[in-house]
Amino acid sequence: MSFSWKVQVIDIVSKIEKGELKPEKPAETEQKTPPVKEPAEDSGLTKAERLAYQSYEYAINTKEAELSEATDRQIHQWLKENGCSDPDYCLPSFETWSRYVRQGRWVHATQKNTLRKGRTGRSIAKVDQIKFTSSQRSDEAD
Repeated sequence: MSFSWKVQVIDIVSKIEKGELKPEKPAETEQKTPPVKEPAEDSGLTKAERLAYQSYEYAINTKEAELSEATDRQIHQWLKENGCSDPDYCLPSFETWSRYVRQGRWVHATQKNTLRKGRTGRSIAKVDQIKFTSSQRSDEAD
């Protein structure tokens, strides 16, 4: 009994490989996996977020400015003083601009901070490695 279905599967696969038979499309009721968002795409950004991220990239990549290690506030200040690559872009307040830039970094996978650098525990030190003062240690009060 199990041999016959294997033969049928082999026949179907060989017909598909020869081009005699096209594979069936999945039924509409089946869930399709969502498309993977490429980091280089701006599709997940609004126009304001895209322009803010482009202004950030412009400032970072400008040769005369040493902004590669600068804070977002320093970059925003530099952009206010020197302007952006797009003369029509009106630089918003720092809070708004930094929020837009953070969203742009998230879409492009260029976040400044990483989550605990891959560590899974709460601390890298064990309790017996930490030196407590007598006021911090609760068990010494007993």
